[in-house]
Amino acid sequence: MWAENGNFAGEMTRRELINTIYRTAEQVYPEGEAKSVAEIVAEGRFGVGRRELIDDAEAIVVTEGLDAVLSDIAAMRPVQYIVGWTEWDGVRLAVEEGVLIPRPETEELVRWIAAEYSKDSELDILDIGTGSGAIAVALARRFSRSRVTAFDVSDTALRIARRNGEGLGIDFQKVDILKYDDKREWDLVVSNPPYIPFSERETMRDNVKKYEPSEALFVDDPLIFYREIIERVKLRAGGRLFFECHEDYATDVVRLLENKKFTDVVLRKDINDRPRMVVGVIYSNIYTVRYNSYTYRSVYI
Repeated sequence: MWAENGNFAGEMTRRELINTIYRTAEQVYPEGEAKSVAEIVAEGRFGVGRRELIDDAEAIVVTEGLDAVLSDIAAMRPVQYIVGWTEWDGVRLAVEEGVLIPRPETEELVRWIAAEYSKDSELDILDIGTGSGAIAVALARRFSRSRVTAFDVSDTALRIARRNGEGLGIDFQKVDILKYDDKREWDLVVSNPPYIPFSERETMRDNVKKYEPSEALFVDDPLIFYREIIERVKLRAGGRLFFECHEDYATDVVRLLENKKFTDVVLRKDINDRPRMVVGVIYSNIYTVRYNSYTYRSVYI
């Protein structure tokens, strides 16, 4: 691999490095996404961020392993797996293959939950299908006086989640929610379960379907986890159940909650104006369904 000035890629300037990465990324990603990939990889793998580029773009960088990185980019291996982390909800979370990469839309769900409670709330919180631990970590950071428990069936996910949740007191447990049978009651339950029908798999990009864990994304029945969670998990009076869901099945999730006597069932749209988030309250006296739009004020680059 050779840089622009003919030097071997083991040694090139910061500017040459980011341009080399970008040229590979632009072959498989749209322009804006390719730029983001180049910036993340340059910083995450070679320590060349925006500040370093501004300070001295002509400084020499040792680029050991660049060829392998470029091959990964060309094969559309997710950039988060290439660098080993993702920026999410204001923190850097570890991720690796076998662990679902948390999405920006799930940050909206966390912010909705945070807006419903005081930061001093003392809650028993359960996160079902925690993956990287993103939701559990976000809620433990916001509600330091609450007790957060997180379930997953994947040993890999739980290992990474425990790493991300270190020092926060989260109780990570290996639990298959489809077999869960416990009478413990919770104040707040949240889940972003697998919900994409296998029939949609081939329409998705290679960076998702070839690398991210299939069991965390795809199901034969897009409502199975919602039905089982609603049926198996117990909430205290006034407890709330929050879901992220597929836009095509969001109203079905609403009906599942209604049929189990949940009240104040609310369906919200995400930043892309798609109905993706649902909450229901158990044992409330008001029985309503509201369809709300949701304006998200952060800008993602």
